[in-house]
Amino acid sequence: MKASYVSERIPAGANPLRLKDRSDTLLSWMGQSKATEQEFATRLQSKGLNLDEFNHLLANKDIPATLHTGWMGDLDTILNQTLESWLTQHVHMGIGVVVLPFLYEYSEQVRRWFSLSTTGKILQEPVLNSLQAGFLRDLRMVADRTSVYMYHLAKEQEADLTLETYVKRLASGMTEIRKMLEQFPVLARILTEMSLRAANNTIEMLERFQNDYDEIAATYFDGRQLRLKSVQTGAGDSHQNGRTVTILEFDSNIKLIYKPRSLDTDLAFAEWLRYLNNKGLRYELKGPLTLSKQQYGWQEFVEHRACQNEAEVRTYYYRMGMLCGILYAFQSTDMHYENIVACGDMPYIIDYETLLANNIYDEEKLDFPMSMLYRSVFLSGLIPVGQVFRSQIDFDLSGIGGKPDQTSTNMKGWVLKQDNTDEVQYVEVPFKTAQLQHLVQLNGQTVEPVRYLAEISDGFREIYQIMANEKETLKREIRERFGKLTGRALLRPTFLYGRFLAASQHPKYLRNGLDREKLLEMLWNIVKVDKRFEQIVPTEIDDLLNNDIPYYTFPIDDTCLYTSDHRKIPNIFKKTCLTWIEEKLDRYNEKDLANQLHLLQYAIHSAQVEHMELPEMEALDYVESLHLTSSQFDPTATAINIADYLLDYRLTEQGHSTWLGLRNHDNRFRLTLLDFSLYSGTLGISMFLGLMYVQTGNYEYRNVAMENFRYVISVFERVADDELSPSVFHGRGSVVYAGFFLDALFDFPEARQAARLQLTKMKQYSTQPLSAQPMDELQSNLDFLDGYAGIITLCVHIWESFAEPEALETARIYAERLCQHLKQDQAKLVGFAHGSSGMIYALRKIEAYELLSPDEDVLDTLLQFERSNYDSTRANWMDLRGHVEDPLGSYYWCHGAPGVLLGRSELDEPIDEAERLKLLNAMLEHATTNPRLSLCHGVFGMIEILLSLANNPGWQTSSSMIRDAIWGLVSRASVSTQIEGMKDRGLVGLMLGVSGIGWTCLRLANAELPSVMTLQFPAKAVSITEQANPVLAEEGAR
Repeated sequence: MKASYVSERIPAGANPLRLKDRSDTLLSWMGQSKATEQEFATRLQSKGLNLDEFNHLLANKDIPATLHTGWMGDLDTILNQTLESWLTQHVHMGIGVVVLPFLYEYSEQVRRWFSLSTTGKILQEPVLNSLQAGFLRDLRMVADRTSVYMYHLAKEQEADLTLETYVKRLASGMTEIRKMLEQFPVLARILTEMSLRAANNTIEMLERFQNDYDEIAATYFDGRQLRLKSVQTGAGDSHQNGRTVTILEFDSNIKLIYKPRSLDTDLAFAEWLRYLNNKGLRYELKGPLTLSKQQYGWQEFVEHRACQNEAEVRTYYYRMGMLCGILYAFQSTDMHYENIVACGDMPYIIDYETLLANNIYDEEKLDFPMSMLYRSVFLSGLIPVGQVFRSQIDFDLSGIGGKPDQTSTNMKGWVLKQDNTDEVQYVEVPFKTAQLQHLVQLNGQTVEPVRYLAEISDGFREIYQIMANEKETLKREIRERFGKLTGRALLRPTFLYGRFLAASQHPKYLRNGLDREKLLEMLWNIVKVDKRFEQIVPTEIDDLLNNDIPYYTFPIDDTCLYTSDHRKIPNIFKKTCLTWIEEKLDRYNEKDLANQLHLLQYAIHSAQVEHMELPEMEALDYVESLHLTSSQFDPTATAINIADYLLDYRLTEQGHSTWLGLRNHDNRFRLTLLDFSLYSGTLGISMFLGLMYVQTGNYEYRNVAMENFRYVISVFERVADDELSPSVFHGRGSVVYAGFFLDALFDFPEARQAARLQLTKMKQYSTQPLSAQPMDELQSNLDFLDGYAGIITLCVHIWESFAEPEALETARIYAERLCQHLKQDQAKLVGFAHGSSGMIYALRKIEAYELLSPDEDVLDTLLQFERSNYDSTRANWMDLRGHVEDPLGSYYWCHGAPGVLLGRSELDEPIDEAERLKLLNAMLEHATTNPRLSLCHGVFGMIEILLSLANNPGWQTSSSMIRDAIWGLVSRASVSTQIEGMKDRGLVGLMLGVSGIGWTCLRLANAELPSVMTLQFPAKAVSITEQANPVLAEEGAR
């Protein structure tokens, strides 16, 4: 009786209770979903209870009065009929012996059906063995965690108890198994219900097979009379009373799929493909051969097969592009790697449940730019989505690119470890992908889709243009072919249901049915956001208590929803699926095609790079050969090319603009909506576009820069003050720098006003206690990139350019804090972005205004630290990061000589001529062979620094050498192709992407423009036609 759930318990009569008399248990139930008393009372009404009655149910939790539940009698039958010889015969199963009575019941029911069956088309013993193996797996998935728990509990009482002894004790008779099940009655209930359902479902499938055999043989066996030799159950999630997809294997190794649902959609889609093929597709498409019955169906098992040659690979990816185009039009979902099979040159979709989809969530409430991206090519799941939708799924599960052996940090599962030892345990492990069937292989190697992006794009374009050219005809065809079908509704992620189901099978929820049901109360939280779930959540809980993944369907031409037991819930969807499809087709045009192809390109590239380390990814070249029209590098033309690309492929809506692209996180890149930051986000891009406007007079550059800044400010309005750091490159400082910068380029008072507001908040942030973080974490709070040194420099430059008093005061406060910390804990790194050089640069800036205490010796200490880490032989400063293999091999803005020299450019400390030449030669030797282009780690960062040094009086004697060096670097043959590759991959930000390269190109053409590397502001607007940089002007004349 303890295993009964709320709706099965009978409330005893009770006097009304006041709120203060409510039990802690009742309040705990309400707290699971943060429900008010009225909300919870309304919820109970659907179960025929009021609060007082429910409170008394809780009070009598362990001695409930219940309605008649048949499973208890079934459990007694199972336990009484299990033969002891069956237990001893299977003692080798170890900890799993607890489930043997239930396996026995299942086996006996199937065996009895075999004895009554007259068909000779089933090899009974091999089939029964395979069925037992599958069901045993399912039983142990539920029971093993509790079995292991009980073993270790027993071991606490008997220190010398071995697993072997414990298992033999369990298998010695039913007594010990009964004792365990009495302690965990919910487990007993689950196993009982699973056994009966599995037997019924197995027999149902076998009877359907027997009845349909002649049709199956004619369709799949060329009329041969093949015998069934193996059945693999559980080839998918459990739905609708434990039914799952099943794989049948026959004595000639032919396989067949059984699906316990109508396959009418599969047939309709096959007919749709034939319809499109008749329109003259370059390559025909097809689906698996299907037999659909009213409530179930049979389908061809598609074998994974490698391509035989390069031509087949190209054909495969062209077809994959066409499928992507069809799924985009249908707005399909859930086409992940488990639903795709690569069979030679033909991609097959093997699950059409979500081909026709609908969405319960109100898309009108989606903020820009998610409102643009939701119904894009990303929706189907066929292509990688990175973190565009900020999902808990942190690996690529796409049908075109998901690789095996990806390990998730968010998603976990339970597995049995050391199951044959005394240290047996049930542990939670990270989820790891394992699928291979969707991957294209040639000559034993997995093929990278990015190499065939042209074919994918061409296939997508062909389908898109067919649909765009015949919208009305195709809308009519779709309505006629699919209008009376049903689709599966995915109201929540399946993995979320799976988490709840697994959690509800933990031992602590298996002693009482109310404990298990209480856990699932958390599903009610969604009602706070969407009231329509009030009708849905009870059915979700029912399915999960039934050990199923919740299952919902909907008519394609209706807005209602059907539950797993076929109850109708009206008016769930805002529009019908058919309406969504028709509205999508109405929006087909050339601009939309270009945008979807661009997203497709980003997605395919992201699959290639997301597992690469930062240096490897930055060094990538253009995927395909690029034919350049000129061998001479033109910085102005390159900057314009980059800027126009950024305009063409921005996301824009109602006066706001932003970008999608690759963002670095933990030294790896993920496709995502770019944040606002200066470093790799959109404000760095906007500042570059602002410079482009000043240099070219193209108002579109200015307008987009303004649109993005306004978008960033609109986002800031929704962000709490404590969610942002003051960092110039990654926090509030980005808005401060960009706001003042853009207002200096062109009259943009709202940007300056926003920048002033954020400057005030930066100043307020500086009052937070210095000890709020550990010392090792504080180091990054001090440096130029993320901390105080960058803030000091920016604020001093704001004072110098705009005479903002608050800026100078903010600089003083952060300088004092920097000095205070450095007295306690000296700098740990050398270098401009992360170490002492950036701090020296900042403190020398503030020192010029006599705002440092006269007794401050921090600058001298920093200089001494920096000098102590210089190696004259290698002409470089040490990179002191622990993981660096060659501490003297870093020559970047962030670490090494280039950044150190940039920091020294503000000092009066001269560098010996011979040492200067040695430094230049060492820097240039590295830059010449550096395959990376970015400002932070690459060639254009070196060029930026060389330009700054060339303008420094102390380096005038080396100016000719610098000019030659810069020209040599930009003339490198791979520069232009690498820039194109960076654009294709979505590497568009400032410090790691093409925006920073474009900025440097502008500086190459106009020496008067500011450098972002030291957070400079524009002194005046000087057009390219007014002044050319002598570096490239002279080189071009040679």
